[in-house]
Amino acid sequence: MTVFNSIRFAVLAVLFSTGGAAAPLFVLDNSTRVAMPGEILVFAGSITNEGTDEVFLNGTSFTVSSVLLWLDDNPFYLNTPVTLVGGAHFYGELFTVAIDSLAEPGTYTGTFTILGGSDAQAFDVVGINSFDVTVSTVPEPSTVAMLISAAALLALYRCNVSRCRSTDHNTYK
Repeated sequence: MTVFNSIRFAVLAVLFSTGGAAAPLFVLDNSTRVAMPGEILVFAGSITNEGTDEVFLNGTSFTVSSVLLWLDDNPFYLNTPVTLVGGAHFYGELFTVAIDSLAEPGTYTGTFTILGGSDAQAFDVVGINSFDVTVSTVPEPSTVAMLISAAALLALYRCNVSRCRSTDHNTYK
């Protein structure tokens, strides 16, 4: 977690520290991701109501630093509960980021904000998190290893097939 996020969480905690209300803790699993152009990244995380009062999760707001990255917040609306009672916890998919096939290599930033509050009409900030997407034209090492393994298995299979074809099965000794 960056220092900037820590400061934002502290400010939110102070703002929501009246009575039984507390800022929900919103944490992304992996806020720094690497992908190639044309890929879609799934961002999952947890939202925990650390207070005693019910918190409504009414909407989202987001920013992305490039028009070649598209954030889809439909997973938030499909997966999260409408409210979190005091002490409740939610974990799941929150949003996706699609990277256009024309995106240049580099690091792009964004923020995902959860809006809500004490009732269904509230649209206060109840959680905010930033994320980074690094677009790379070089595949990750795990992808390269998988491709090499697949090529080796294919070569082994072809070798076995050609060996079986060269054997005369009609000759009995």
